[in-house]
Amino acid sequence: MRFQIYKPGQGYWVRVLSAVGAGMLVLAAAAWLWSETKAIPVPIPTWSMTLTGVSGAPAAGSEVQLQAPHAETVGAWETIGRAKVKSFTPGPEGSGRGELVIGGASVDRRRSPAETRRVVQPAAGGGEAFAGAVDGAPVGKPLYEPVLLQGVVVGVVLLAGAAVTFWFVGSNPRTVEFLVLTDGEMRKVNWSTRREILGSTWVVITATFLLVGLLFVVDTAFVSFFRLIDVIQ
Repeated sequence: MRFQIYKPGQGYWVRVLSAVGAGMLVLAAAAWLWSETKAIPVPIPTWSMTLTGVSGAPAAGSEVQLQAPHAETVGAWETIGRAKVKSFTPGPEGSGRGELVIGGASVDRRRSPAETRRVVQPAAGGGEAFAGAVDGAPVGKPLYEPVLLQGVVVGVVLLAGAAVTFWFVGSNPRTVEFLVLTDGEMRKVNWSTRREILGSTWVVITATFLLVGLLFVVDTAFVSFFRLIDVIQ
């Protein structure tokens, strides 16, 4: 693709208007992709959560169970997945609170770490070495901001569209020759004068009103006739 103008100054308006039309299509495509890219799920490698009623303290790198209220049994819990502890920061002494950050979460199908309401780490000899209830809801930290992906996609589309448009109207000899010839043919057109356009417009408007009036009269006549012979009430 050559980035230099072929036959500069020739077919100016046809080339400019062609570029404007192509630019509008590119902008429409970019706007559509901006909205569609929002639906692409963003990977969330880490989750942070505030815990209450904490007992014990998990070590970094250890595995914990993610639990949610059981769907059928009131007061019971079910394990929906597992994750690795990235860090745990206990709250003030005696508060029973703490901040837990997990990563590499593996949850059951159709479940999400955001559903976690309790975190448990079973002890080797039975019982629970660590447990805590989630205060609120876990907060996921996405791998990247969704707007970043949207910006990249839109930027690529705009750059590609600009390059293709320039190639089409500016540097490709075949398309430029066609646009230049089109501009030459357009200059040969005998454009109507302002007076002719206004006269033709008034003729169309007058004919339209006359046709509407004629149809109204005919329709009224038919309605009156059919009422007279009791076809319609």
